[in-house]
Amino acid sequence: MFDAAFMACGTSSALDFANELGLEMNGNLIAVDDKNMTNIPGVFAAGNCMGQCRQIARNVGDGCNATVNVIKYLKMNEVYMDFGAK
Repeated sequence: MFDAAFMACGTSSALDFANELGLEMNGNLIAVDDKNMTNIPGVFAAGNCMGQCRQIARNVGDGCNATVNVIKYLKMNEVYMDFGAK
């Protein structure tokens, strides 16, 4: 169960969205830890949505890191159900 899931694609500013959510900023970048989590528990940011335009390979790596850590975060909470596990 999720309260919400947001994916930002296109031309709208991720920084405007981040400010509305109350995410901590580091200059004009969304501040994340080494797990790509923001200051709001359960909110992750990766790639260009963190506020800077970088090479695609770096963004893909950020996305993979964030995805792995989202799964770990969900597994630590009781809302996680792994339907593929036996």
